[in-house]
Amino acid sequence: EPVTNRDVTLQAARLPTVNRRAPLVVDENLQQRSTQPEALGLAQGGGEYLPDQVTGAGLPGRLDGATAASSDTSAYTYVPLSNPFKLDFIGGGAGVGTAVGNPALGAQFGAAGGVNALFSDVLGNQQVFAGASLNGQIFDFAGQFAYINRQNPLGWGASFAHTPYIAGAFSGNPVVDTIPGTPFLANRFDLLQRRIFEDRLGAFVDYPFSRTLRVEGGASVARYGARQDVVSLYYDNFGRLLARDQNRDESFNFDAFTLFSVSTAVVGDNSVLGPTSPLQGYRFRFGAEQVFGAASYTQATADARIYQRVSRFTFALRGVHYGRYGLDGADNNTLLFPFYAGNQFFVRGLQRNVVEELGAINNFNFNSLVGNNLGVANAEVRLPFTGPKRLALIPFPFLYTELTAFVDGAVAYNRFSDLRTFYDLRDGPNGVGGADPGGQFASLPRPFLTAGVSL
Repeated sequence: EPVTNRDVTLQAARLPTVNRRAPLVVDENLQQRSTQPEALGLAQGGGEYLPDQVTGAGLPGRLDGATAASSDTSAYTYVPLSNPFKLDFIGGGAGVGTAVGNPALGAQFGAAGGVNALFSDVLGNQQVFAGASLNGQIFDFAGQFAYINRQNPLGWGASFAHTPYIAGAFSGNPVVDTIPGTPFLANRFDLLQRRIFEDRLGAFVDYPFSRTLRVEGGASVARYGARQDVVSLYYDNFGRLLARDQNRDESFNFDAFTLFSVSTAVVGDNSVLGPTSPLQGYRFRFGAEQVFGAASYTQATADARIYQRVSRFTFALRGVHYGRYGLDGADNNTLLFPFYAGNQFFVRGLQRNVVEELGAINNFNFNSLVGNNLGVANAEVRLPFTGPKRLALIPFPFLYTELTAFVDGAVAYNRFSDLRTFYDLRDGPNGVGGADPGGQFASLPRPFLTAGVSL
């Protein structure tokens, strides 16, 4: 159907009014500009400008039918787009200090902090992320660099990261030894600090089917190395710390290894984000990853969440499964650390000291919370406590908090048959582990359930 010069209007649309008390600066400026013909490049001369009329070519027109001078394309100069990278965001902090308040471990020196920066081009099609952090000593340095290209629907990118992981434990009973540099004897405790260093290079792609659904793929190679330090603590017979010494453990043998992986996943997200968490909608991620190299297995991921808002409350449900398939039971591979059901991301309230206290009463230990397969279920009732007036129980725009009542459950296991063994022993004729002369019951996997309120 033909379009005439009266079918299209060049009047600026009115912006939606969010705050009725605020001055309408933008609307007033647009209204002013719409009455100035030179602002639209009209030729000077006779005739009258009609803001609601255009020529058939889509340019401002005049009553006498003359076209605007700007219709001549020779009046425009084309220049190459200058699209350099510019800093979009930078954040972080740092500090250096000495801890002297713990008489059991003595004075300690360390540094902590980090910085993150995000760069992008003018159009936002390409992004570069760089981050670095330090927490402890110089070999606790961590860094990451990533590049993302979203110029086309098929996005792609690459990343490199160096990450240290640290764990510690006392080597055993104290021994009587001389304090370094002195002839005095003292009780020596050795604290073993073990660090695992991961260097990972990866590439990834993603393709969106819609605003709420996409598919992802990736490949990576990771190299793992380690070092162990011995921190020797010297105490007198009254438990007072006399000296502290740290050296690298040259007797520690660790064969570096490499893992390769390829992965794919389907991701969905139509949730509506509130002040602190989603208010409505759903999220899910279903993926699979094939790992090979020093260890060979398939890892499956299933994570589904749903949020339903009723009045001021949000009811949230989550189900998660992580599984390493293809590994041969509990003694499969010493390279992989198992999943821990007591992680605060899975089940709240199962800190290590709590596990030890409850385990002594209920006949379980730390081994019953770890495994290469993990199932998690969470249910929550959330109430915005402080925040925006329209959402929160207490209007306070300077601090966003949320009151949550939760029930968490999880089970970690290596073999599914171990779960059946647990129930057979628990429900046997001798009660909870009574028919377990080898002490197997305390280490068997079992479901754990916690409930509480958090703010």
